[in-house]
Amino acid sequence: MKLRGLTRRRGLATAAAAIALTLTATACGGGSGSGNGDVAAQELPSSYGEPVDGGELKVGYIVGLSSADPIRGGSGGDHHMLYTMYDRLVNFSDDMKAEPGLAKSFEYLDPTTLELKLQEGVTFHDGTAFNAEAVKYNLDRARTSEISNVKAELGSVTSVDVIDDYTVQLNLAHPDSSLPLILADRSGMMVSPTVADQGDDAIAQQPTGTGPFKLVSHAPGDSLEVERYEEYWNADDVHLDKISFKFITNIQTLTNSITSGEVNFAASMIAQTWQTLSTNSQLVVDAQSTLQSDGCYMNATMAPTDNVKLRQAIAYAIDYESFKEAITFGAGGEVASSIFPSEYWAYPTAEWPYEYDPEKAKQLVAESGIENPTVEAITHTGPGEQRKLELIQGYLKEAGISLTIDIQEVGAATMAYVDQKFNLYCASWTGRPDPSQTYQNLLSPTGYFNGGKYSEPDAQEKIDAGNEVVGDDARVEAFEPTAQYFVDSLLFLPMVFSPRVTAMDPSVKGYVPKIYGKTDVSFLWIDEG
Repeated sequence: MKLRGLTRRRGLATAAAAIALTLTATACGGGSGSGNGDVAAQELPSSYGEPVDGGELKVGYIVGLSSADPIRGGSGGDHHMLYTMYDRLVNFSDDMKAEPGLAKSFEYLDPTTLELKLQEGVTFHDGTAFNAEAVKYNLDRARTSEISNVKAELGSVTSVDVIDDYTVQLNLAHPDSSLPLILADRSGMMVSPTVADQGDDAIAQQPTGTGPFKLVSHAPGDSLEVERYEEYWNADDVHLDKISFKFITNIQTLTNSITSGEVNFAASMIAQTWQTLSTNSQLVVDAQSTLQSDGCYMNATMAPTDNVKLRQAIAYAIDYESFKEAITFGAGGEVASSIFPSEYWAYPTAEWPYEYDPEKAKQLVAESGIENPTVEAITHTGPGEQRKLELIQGYLKEAGISLTIDIQEVGAATMAYVDQKFNLYCASWTGRPDPSQTYQNLLSPTGYFNGGKYSEPDAQEKIDAGNEVVGDDARVEAFEPTAQYFVDSLLFLPMVFSPRVTAMDPSVKGYVPKIYGKTDVSFLWIDEG
């Protein structure tokens, strides 16, 4: 197997701590510097004291919600905000194992029947009772509604039965071991049936879940405020009174906001912030590699990227090491050799051939039969995204490929690509709790991020095969045909797993980094003592 200078260690690390590339600087020990380069930021504590109730967490984040309706959103960054308002049927541990959520237990009665036992005494923010009927309503909405972007993830579910007030049974067309972790994502975020029944846009306009916080206000693209839901069923775990999200797409402004104290928590910042923030002794700063990869989605049904030789030429034209150095600013990271980072348990054995080879790229352009190819690309307004696309534009130019660039707000950019208006959408793939969700979204003929809905015979069957067995090693082996299809089809070209930087005021407690990289701030607390 050929990797870009990596040592493959699949199976050695399933825990977040094992994959994490911790780049936090050494503790300053009382220094008073602030971003002057001769001191260091504070480390994450190894443990936290007793939680303190009260206070407001002010979060700075790089992009706004693409939609407040969980099944309609198109940005992996939405989760940071959605988690505060929507509980999920299933949660997951730091090492991405399924754990009870709104479903206090989940069990396969046989290979095609999944039973959920639900928490009792739970209500939605509008007072609607959470029960088996509400779960059936939500799962049927997610798997059948025209507005749903997650239908493909629930493709194995043929029906949902209410057994009693707090028991639901999912009937499957075939064995599907991925479902518990799928229910830990958008598909498992429960919305109030009362509100959802008011129309397709009702939940997006009035986000109403069972989560620990309920909506106060939402100014799309600018801010979102939530306050503690006093009737929350698991109230002892909630300590904050209020969480305010401020969406700041300018990276310098976001950096200034955390250093000035305008916000006291900034999550998932690009590596460009590392050099400034890691020398600020007034902050706790952490950088971790996660499942998130920077790359480009490629439409395989729209000319000229419907030509696989041209897609391959693009893959060989990228100078990955140079690209990594340009976008990570010394904060670490990993050149991609799969859709998953090399330490993740689902890392495949399929050979990844795409190394920087400009001559081969030119040869493939010639073999494509396309003279002077021009590829239309779009990205979103998130920090650093334009610069990444300009770098890619330069690499492709050396291979004789012209690239046009369009930039729009994240929701509009994603929709424009899904609507097949562009050949390339260069943006991050943020990962999902279960690896099958990544394959499903990117490769399935019905996958949301398979922009052209490209498919080859047996593509869906290959994806499903990895869900018909249990156990990490067995699933990785069963997914190998899918991983090879990922290599061959090039519907998404991963380039770099970039570290994500999190910075916070030392008074913010309870934060623990995870490989998933999408932070649930609902259960943090403020301790000024």
